[in-house]
Amino acid sequence: MTDIVVSSRRTPPVGLVCFVHTPDRTLRTHAGDRLYIIHGGTLWGWCGIVDVVPLERVTRLALADVHRAALPCRCRSFDGFRYRWWDRSAERYHVADEHHRHH
Repeated sequence: MTDIVVSSRRTPPVGLVCFVHTPDRTLRTHAGDRLYIIHGGTLWGWCGIVDVVPLERVTRLALADVHRAALPCRCRSFDGFRYRWWDRSAERYHVADEHHRHH
């Protein structure tokens, strides 16, 4: 499992397709992994990845539903992408998404 994290300076997208800038490397992520979104210094939530298509200098990700989640700490914004650096057990879910905690 190789979850990735992106940082958004704008309101996080709610569309089901995302393009990740990958000029120097290939994403080591696959269908079934998660795309986490950092916004405003906190974890905003995540989407399940259902398809990964490498293109020139970007990777197109087809995404499943959005799940709101948070971490008990601040997260600095950054450019590009990173791989998830926390353990999933640290995530706190909104009540409606609590059933996703263990998936």
